[in-house]
Amino acid sequence: MLGFSEKTPLLYLALARIYVGYSFLTAGWSKWKSDFIGHGTLGTVLHDWMAGGKLPAWYREFLVNQVTPHVTLFAWLTVLGEIGVGVSLMLGLGVRVGAFVGLILNLNFYFASGQSLNALMAILQFGFLMSGAGRTVGLDGAIRNARGGRWVLG
Repeated sequence: MLGFSEKTPLLYLALARIYVGYSFLTAGWSKWKSDFIGHGTLGTVLHDWMAGGKLPAWYREFLVNQVTPHVTLFAWLTVLGEIGVGVSLMLGLGVRVGAFVGLILNLNFYFASGQSLNALMAILQFGFLMSGAGRTVGLDGAIRNARGGRWVLG
């Protein structure tokens, strides 16, 4: 029912998918609860990262010219994106879309902060994106089976 009959070894990816989803959901939820959006926390974090001098020049320019002037919009996108990716990956619903959004978020986090964990998460999400990891232990598998093998998002 939940895609347990999938013949490829996606169970390992499903476990990693659920863990990454949990990480995203808890990160987004903690930002939501701490009023990350209303207090300008993202602006402070970006300022600290830019002061560290580890940013690639092209990415620093993007942050200064695009993100900083619209910091509230990007804070909303970050919080809602993290929660959305977390729910998608944990439920295994629309995993290809969730993994793509998560990949974009993690690449941005990596370029901004230089933290290697974000690069590892981006690699995992690329794997979820390419494999359709929601087909095993996920709603994508159930929908795919119910639709006779046709499900674009999973």
